[in-house]
Amino acid sequence: MSHHFDVLVIGGGVAGLSVAWRAARRGSRVAVADPDPGSG
Repeated sequence: MSHHFDVLVIGGGVAGLSVAWRAARRGSRVAVADPDPGSG
């Protein structure tokens, strides 16, 4: 299975998730990469 994304957001904090949410709402395929999930 191959995954293709339009946007890659590095970091799942407030700013990163806000950017990801807005991009997804505009129709982009978004991936969020967080090197330490759940740490904040």
